Amino acid sequence: MTSRSSFAPVALAATALALGACGTAGLVPDIDVERDRDFQGRVYAGAGALVSQLEPDTDRVPDLELDDDVSAGGTVALGYDLSNRFAVEGSYATLGEATLSPAGEIEYRTYGLSALVYGLNDREARARREGVSAFGRLGVGGLQNDADVPYERVNDVHLLAGAGLEYGFANGIGVRGEIVAHETDARYAQLGLVYRFGDTEPRRGRRPERDAPTPGPTDAADEAADGAAAREGSTRESDRGASRESARAQREPVDRDRDGVADAVDDCPDTLFGRPVDGDGCALLDGAVEGVAFSGFAQGNALGTAYGRADAFVLPSRKDTWGLVVNEAMAAGLPVVVSTGAGCAVDLVDEGQNGITVPPGDATALANALSRIAALPDAEREAWGKRSRGIIAAFGLDDFCAGLWEAARAGSHRADRGLSPVAALTLGALRLAARRPRAFQAIPD
Repeated sequence: MTSRSSFAPVALAATALALGACGTAGLVPDIDVERDRDFQGRVYAGAGALVSQLEPDTDRVPDLELDDDVSAGGTVALGYDLSNRFAVEGSYATLGEATLSPAGEIEYRTYGLSALVYGLNDREARARREGVSAFGRLGVGGLQNDADVPYERVNDVHLLAGAGLEYGFANGIGVRGEIVAHETDARYAQLGLVYRFGDTEPRRGRRPERDAPTPGPTDAADEAADGAAAREGSTRESDRGASRESARAQREPVDRDRDGVADAVDDCPDTLFGRPVDGDGCALLDGAVEGVAFSGFAQGNALGTAYGRADAFVLPSRKDTWGLVVNEAMAAGLPVVVSTGAGCAVDLVDEGQNGITVPPGDATALANALSRIAALPDAEREAWGKRSRGIIAAFGLDDFCAGLWEAARAGSHRADRGLSPVAALTLGALRLAARRPRAFQAIPD
């Protein structure tokens, strides 16, 4: 007898999570990527009772049949709300036992790690986990068995999926009903309670101010006493505010010259802003280099401006797994000089057409490449830039997501007949949700 479980669906779960990441990044239409900067994440715990259906494979054992596949058990869970829509949860469940004929039992216990996606109600209520919410679950689980007959567990790791409803109260308690299926011979319906720790105040939110009470008749002495108490309370509040500011200043390291090295360990705390420094905070170059300007760190709009002013881009890395900054420069329409120590050199540099590759650490080759780029006529340099844009157009996130989907779809069509109901249902949902990703936008001129 075998307790069935297949490792192949784990690849499907990973594919689903990758496609979900594409949607979270805004590359799948009709998915609104909400920014939850004010969301207060909360830890929650839950427990419940369940009714299970267990179907071990007895086909390979003569004279042994499944007699009763319905049982009962319980489940516990610990999770964390990542945003108003997403949560991650670990769970453990005892599913009871399947009864065999003429004699024997096999017990089931499962554990898993899964992602939950909430929907149905409005964003504010969903962020507080209050009211009715629908949710879906997808993750990876493990299976444990005990039996009084010989058995074989094919694989310990499998796909799990589920869906349910949750009703949350303002005090943090929620009632949850859910159907969960573990690949391939265990599924259950559960009803339980969850409790979320902490409050739902936004991180930067302010509590509403109370209305000032209407003053009643009082004598001068009472008014004077009230005024003194108010001044004392105001002083204490001011002191607490000053203490919080002082504590915050102590937590944040001081870096007066803004070179990225805290003053406490900075051997040169007065380095000019933007000057490259070593690990001790001292300038790498003591004096000025003629014709070279160190602009310092740049990001966002400043980075786009830097690309727009440049005639070419150089990445002389000794070793770099890929070098994503080359993708950015090529999207901006720049010729590139890239060290062969960067992984992207093979795929992104068309030698003599959009850029030049040089051996890592070869100063002479690098100088020759820079001289060659500088000597290019404007029209030829522009043609190299256009070639860069043409190459990088095939390396955008949209093409990655589309390629991933096509690969998953092509592989799944060949394996559809062998998929369990859970895997087939998940794959069908992915097919229905598939949309053409939005185009990757290069940095304009």
